[in-house]
Amino acid sequence: MWVYVVIASPCGVTDTVARAVARAVDWSYENHARPANEVDPSEIRTPSVIFLGGPTHRREMGESLRSFVEHLPDRLLAQSLFAAFDTRFHDSPIVTGSSARHIQRAVEARGGRNLVPGESFFVIRRDGPLREGEVERARMWASGVIASAVRELHDVEVRPGAFATSAPHSWIESLVTVPSAPT
Repeated sequence: MWVYVVIASPCGVTDTVARAVARAVDWSYENHARPANEVDPSEIRTPSVIFLGGPTHRREMGESLRSFVEHLPDRLLAQSLFAAFDTRFHDSPIVTGSSARHIQRAVEARGGRNLVPGESFFVIRRDGPLREGEVERARMWASGVIASAVRELHDVEVRPGAFATSAPHSWIESLVTVPSAPT
């Protein structure tokens, strides 16, 4: 199973969440999460889990993430699981909007499958920082997403955080090694 993190982070706050996601999968953020406008979807291997995240901007997702989802090949949509996240103020999504919800709808509209409901991580001010505890919460959320993906794709029950990753070959990939099923 391959894991990717594709983000939009104009102020760097979503970048902080992406680093926490990377730690949950135990690989270097610097080499494995990229802005949506720098990712060629045709290079993504399957089966994969693709984390998509960005700030809530004008109550929805940014243009780079929208364009990324619109250009995903059909085979990738069919063979991947998606997990959306956003950064926003801690208020009702009715008031603030939610980039994660818009990302999920865009993925579903293209025929993709969201593995888990979108998750929001909360900021103190528009340009950050994140509220206290949000980085750890992001890491735990991502660990749970990966555990769900392993159950879904490999029919193996694992504890969140119980993963080893291969040495990635390029910025875009990290293979999660699935523990053997008990006999």
